[in-house]
Amino acid sequence: MSLIICPECHHQVSSRAKTCPNCGVDIAGNVKRCPACGSFVLMDAETCPNCDARFLVEREEKEPQEPVEPVNGEAPLPPVKDQPQKQKSSHAWVWYVLALLIVACVAGCYLYWEYMNQRAKETEAYMLLENCNDTLSYEDFLANFPDSEHQTDVQARLNQLRQIHKEWAEAYKTMSSAALQDFINAHPESPRCNEALALIDSLDWVAAVTNADSTNTSKSIKAYENYVAQHADGRFITEAYAAIDVQKKRAARLAAQMDTTSVEANEPTQP
Repeated sequence: MSLIICPECHHQVSSRAKTCPNCGVDIAGNVKRCPACGSFVLMDAETCPNCDARFLVEREEKEPQEPVEPVNGEAPLPPVKDQPQKQKSSHAWVWYVLALLIVACVAGCYLYWEYMNQRAKETEAYMLLENCNDTLSYEDFLANFPDSEHQTDVQARLNQLRQIHKEWAEAYKTMSSAALQDFINAHPESPRCNEALALIDSLDWVAAVTNADSTNTSKSIKAYENYVAQHADGRFITEAYAAIDVQKKRAARLAAQMDTTSVEANEPTQP
């Protein structure tokens, strides 16, 4: 007879006792020894509660065992078969760690590549904005690169462009040479300046034609000469010189007619 630990209440009990005197669980013929840790567990347990070792299912055909004679009238404790356990390789954890390191390296390389690719795109997009005056391009940059170090600079430039476009719209709406010239003076580097100059040229030509007087050649010549003085390379410079020449010839004809009339008036009447 030997003392074992009851698998239920963990009190010492005889291995040949029919039941545990403390908790009443069956002992004789109802316990087995765990081959992994050596503790006693109930016969129907599938895993050891102490070391979590899993027991193999016993074969249907059990090998014949030699009968064990009872001692002092107590039922003998059945022998516990040694159950083979799958022994994990002592180097398995090395492979696990190696696999994790490979995965981490691949993920790190991919993230680094994505980061560098994003930085390259950001740098290229920022360089394209250097001479750009399109507000949509600035808005796209801010939307595509919200964490860019150039966010403040791009936003400031966008606000400036919006203000320039607003002032241009107001000047264009007035269709005044003075307002358009004020816009050019305020924003000499704006691409709208060429458009403003073209509009001023057209407006001044219209004013010259409007101020020309068919009955007053001197006034007409002065109106066209004002246009020529302001727009030496203007779009209508050829028309302006032609109009001046026409008005001068007309003035010469009128002067000649006046001289002829004056001479005729001063000639004595024949008797």
